[in-house]
Amino acid sequence: MDGHQEAKQRAANPNLSFLRTVAIQLNEQQKLNQRISASDIAQTCLEEDIEIPGLSPENQTVEQGPQQIGRIMGALLKEGQEVVL
Repeated sequence: MDGHQEAKQRAANPNLSFLRTVAIQLNEQQKLNQRISASDIAQTCLEEDIEIPGLSPENQTVEQGPQQIGRIMGALLKEGQEVVL
């Protein structure tokens, strides 16, 4: 059952599901080999209707999004950890 453990982790952690959704979208846009800022990710989320976890619908903005994305990434990538999607 390839990928079962990763799927379980994503189900238990909405931030991992969010990151996977963003990575799929960035892959479709052929941007995975580029440096991407939190602002870039927030803009992509707004353009592609990807909900940023932890923000209410009215706060899904280019102003609030990057801050929340920074929090999400900081929590997921503590001390140089790697996330495999």
